[in-house]
Amino acid sequence: MRIYEPTPNDGDYSELLYFDKYGKVVESEENAVSGVIRECRSDGTLICETWIVPKQ
Repeated sequence: MRIYEPTPNDGDYSELLYFDKYGKVVESEENAVSGVIRECRSDGTLICETWIVPKQ
């Protein structure tokens, strides 16, 4: 999921990705064991990553 609005670390957009226990990207938080929020500049440059563990 990509959200086009300013981020806390002065990024232009953020991406949210969820991963299963094998490290593969999954579409739903329900099937995830971890995730990452990536803050990026408009040219795709990564500014910050925050790893998360969704509620089980």
